[in-house]
Amino acid sequence: HHNFYNFSKDFCKDSTQECLGLIGKATSFNLVAMPGVGVTFFAQYLETKSQDNFVFINTYEMSEFTKENFYKQLYNKLGGNPQPSINPSPEDIRELLVAKVRESDKKLVLVINRLDRLDNILDQNFFDILRFFKDVDRSKIVMIFISSHVVIDESSPKIKDLFNLISKTVYLKPFTEKDLRQILTIDGSSSAIEPAVKLCGGHHNLYNVLSRCQSLSNPLGDSMVELLIKDLFNSLPRKAKEELEAVTKKGSAPKDEYLLGVGFVQKKGSRHNAFTPLLSEYVSRESKTNLPLKEARLLKLLTDNAGKPVSKNLIFDTVWKHEDGIASEWALN
Repeated sequence: HHNFYNFSKDFCKDSTQECLGLIGKATSFNLVAMPGVGVTFFAQYLETKSQDNFVFINTYEMSEFTKENFYKQLYNKLGGNPQPSINPSPEDIRELLVAKVRESDKKLVLVINRLDRLDNILDQNFFDILRFFKDVDRSKIVMIFISSHVVIDESSPKIKDLFNLISKTVYLKPFTEKDLRQILTIDGSSSAIEPAVKLCGGHHNLYNVLSRCQSLSNPLGDSMVELLIKDLFNSLPRKAKEELEAVTKKGSAPKDEYLLGVGFVQKKGSRHNAFTPLLSEYVSRESKTNLPLKEARLLKLLTDNAGKPVSKNLIFDTVWKHEDGIASEWALN
């Protein structure tokens, strides 16, 4: 990652200091950022600022998310025999970890990128194995779990298993304009497209899509831009979506810590806004129902009885209550 030495010393300063402080205390943590924001740039930059040895486990390099593929990648990146026919066991990996820890005074930082993509293998056994690795030397092995959602979620049944591994959540917000420009230089962009820099709100993937957009005067008219904004919105749980809708309407602060933490919502002056006006525009457009009165009554009746059959008589009585429930079959159809 030698290119990353070209970043200025104040690149992502606060987040860098927080993460280096935790690594210094041998504290494993969950680094949470919105999808596509560019967290890999930050993680690789972090390596250049640390004196310790980093090993990157990347779920995107696995053909499918299985424990076998996870162990194989970890084994190979720790310097094990990379033969494709070998399926290393956790004991084989532990041996490598023991050797690595003994050969140097430095800490060994295992960065697991996009842990949330491994959801189908996250079970008690998997956490026990990760603890088995960490216990080789708790003062010298640090695990950084990168994800787009908080891994230790109060509602998650896995919370007890994870508390022994992760004791801190660190949020990474979208990059400042200054930091984004540095990434674009490293990323090989010849020159930044200014309207795209302003519109993307520090989100690297959004910048890339906007920079290829035909018309930056109507970006949401571009199907790729709309798809990315839609995916970002749909990555949120239902309650967070509702809060984001309220933010776009009223500009009030959301209660959801995640929305503020990863910078989906940011404070500007006295108002809170979505990190890009494109998200505000998309949310406003999607939340406009403008249903006529009878249609709105019908929708409310059906949602109030979700999953249950609703009789014609009840529909007539509810929707046409001001006409004494009298309407024709044709009107109902």
